[in-house]
Amino acid sequence: MRLQLLILVVGAALAIGPSPWALAQNQAARRLVFQPPPDYPEVAKKLSIGGGVKLLATVAPSGRIRSLKAIGGHPLLVVAAMDRVKHWRYEVGPKQTTEIIELKSARPSSNE
Repeated sequence: MRLQLLILVVGAALAIGPSPWALAQNQAARRLVFQPPPDYPEVAKKLSIGGGVKLLATVAPSGRIRSLKAIGGHPLLVVAAMDRVKHWRYEVGPKQTTEIIELKSARPSSNE
């Protein structure tokens, strides 16, 4: 039941939001304070490539992303996600943390 609700909520957000991306889970040690969504690559739209991207981020005490490593996802989507996620900001913290970021996207139609 919870999974169906999550799918419904994510689907609704994708349908009405300007970006086809959604943060799949936010079990981060630190709270996000600035999170522009990734741009969806035109090539991915034309090829109807959808799916998820999983990134490992090292966050400095200042809240800035120090490093990003892709740990899953289609290469076209990974590049777009990494280009935008490197601009995310987390709350300031006492030490460096490691965060796992999962972004999910719907398979877009090439007509959009």
